[in-house]
Amino acid sequence: MKSLNKFLALILSKIIRIFPSRKKIWIIGASRGEKFTDNGAVLFEYVLKNFPEIDIRWIINKDCPEYSKAKNTGPTLARGSLKGNLYTLLADVLICTHSLPRDVSTYNIERYESATKVFISHGIEGFKRKIKRHAETHKIYDLSVAVSDFEKNIKVKKWGLDEEKICISGLPRYDKLTEHRNKKGEIKNIFYMPTWCPRYRKKIDKPFSRMTKKDIEKFKKGKYYRSVSGFISNTDLLKLLKENNLNLNVFFHQSIHSFMKEIIEASALSNVNIIPYDSDIQKNIIESDLLVTDYSSVCWDFLYLDRPVIFYQFDQKEHLEKIGCYLDIPDDLFGPVTRTPEETIKSMTAIIKGEKSYKQLREKSVDKFFKFQDDNNCKRITRCIIKADKK
Repeated sequence: MKSLNKFLALILSKIIRIFPSRKKIWIIGASRGEKFTDNGAVLFEYVLKNFPEIDIRWIINKDCPEYSKAKNTGPTLARGSLKGNLYTLLADVLICTHSLPRDVSTYNIERYESATKVFISHGIEGFKRKIKRHAETHKIYDLSVAVSDFEKNIKVKKWGLDEEKICISGLPRYDKLTEHRNKKGEIKNIFYMPTWCPRYRKKIDKPFSRMTKKDIEKFKKGKYYRSVSGFISNTDLLKLLKENNLNLNVFFHQSIHSFMKEIIEASALSNVNIIPYDSDIQKNIIESDLLVTDYSSVCWDFLYLDRPVIFYQFDQKEHLEKIGCYLDIPDDLFGPVTRTPEETIKSMTAIIKGEKSYKQLREKSVDKFFKFQDDNNCKRITRCIIKADKK
């Protein structure tokens, strides 16, 4: 059926193109067609509201939990359906947050030669150097979003992208953060978001249901699990949370979320909650007062909000050797860097009690990592897309 849909869409697109009088078509997708959230969703809503002359549609896998959420927001296409395939082939603009082949298309990228291809990203580049072949894949885009000259230089000097194809605008989701900046008040909600990198954190190549007890025990002996679970279940941390009436909300990377949720006994840990995978992360960020992470780009959301960040980098040496970093660590970081659960809890305690705020570090970093600090990022991006499409 999928092959038939693709074939019929190809034929129909050739017929429809004979009659060119139609609206501009923009297609936007994200997160492998699994989610309606983040930068893509914010830009989608902005264009819907402000550009009625553009026929913009969200494309998403029909069997995913967020399909109805997307459909209730605006025109939605089922990825891989006849209509979905047809619209991608007719599109003037294709927009993605992760990867065009995974977020939007079902055809080889060559089929979209006439479309303006746009990468708006899901986060800021900095913590992870891309291997050469991954950097090369970004050359398919006619436009790539950056938040600063610092990030633009990564894409131009390190990835080899054309300077004229970089739009320094800011991320769409930051338009929703601006009103929440400089929030004052005591710390109540702590957000812990460790990343996942199978290149050195030992790849999990089986679904949880197929893993044997031996497989699970082997993973539990690894540095990643011991460091993450050792922090979450640390008795001093649990005491700190309980005595100060704090919540620790934990969110794992999509590649390992279901697995970690199964093997960590969070229900037995007072004041600790593993956030469901389909949660609104933007909402969790806004409601959080302190972030603990290792290399997640969500740290820049907290910098933008002027809220403290602790960098719990328990495998910093391995990360720098095997992945590499565009940042100068630790000099470019805007919070304390810790290596153990004990060091992390000590830094948390100092921040919670008001002994340290690291505000000067954040003030020093904000101008370097953000060119704009307003709510006009979607406006700038849309202008860049329209200009690129005219070319």
